[in-house]
Amino acid sequence: MKPRPRSFRLLIDLTRREFKMRYLGSLLGSYWNLIHPLVMILIYTLVFSQVMKARLGADSGPFSYSLYLCSGLIAWNFFSEVINRCTVTLLDNSAFMKKLSFSPFILFCATLASATINFFIAFSIFLVVLFLVSPVSIGLFLSYFAVMILMAVFCLGLGVALGCLNVFMRDIQQMVSVVFQLWFWFTPIVYLADALPEIARKMLYFNPAWAFIEPLHILFYFKRYPDPFFWALMLGWAVISSALGWFVYNRSISSVRDHI
Repeated sequence: MKPRPRSFRLLIDLTRREFKMRYLGSLLGSYWNLIHPLVMILIYTLVFSQVMKARLGADSGPFSYSLYLCSGLIAWNFFSEVINRCTVTLLDNSAFMKKLSFSPFILFCATLASATINFFIAFSIFLVVLFLVSPVSIGLFLSYFAVMILMAVFCLGLGVALGCLNVFMRDIQQMVSVVFQLWFWFTPIVYLADALPEIARKMLYFNPAWAFIEPLHILFYFKRYPDPFFWALMLGWAVISSALGWFVYNRSISSVRDHI
């Protein structure tokens, strides 16, 4: 009989393993998780604000574009990391699943936890820059995390569904990679939604990434609270995604070990 490890301890071990595996064998190891967001934020803050003199309108300040870009881009990196990593997590851990008897759902939770650590590293750096150039209230700060919690629920649900389906249809991970390239540019992260044609703006309501990222722009760039429409939209996408993940997982998980 396969040994059954304690779920919480296993989750911690898998999260640590997931966090370290990205740069396994490199000289600096997990320090790259700090270097990448630090360089990204410095480039967007210095290059776009000072060299390119980017603006979001006549009344915007010298760091406005950087704040707008980073507030959405950090969340997008979390969004894409969770879904992309969840899509392949069952296949990547196939040997591990054969050795131990545990719920495969823990693998998805570990992926989410690892991505959350990466998010907090990047967000902590951004937070220092934010409070130096454009401080926000505690209420806006807490609202940001409320949005991120709803985003995490959405990502986990969609990631679970894709991860299970990818075991049976291996083309899904390739499809997800292509879709995310298009998805990024259809989501107003590096540009304002107002820059899109009217028909494209209407299509944004069907873009779940926009439903989560636009409120972050509202919080940290416009410095106001998202209206109830956005909260309802985010909650709706989170519920739909969770239901989809639950349905696919329960229908397919009994056959997963036979196909990995």
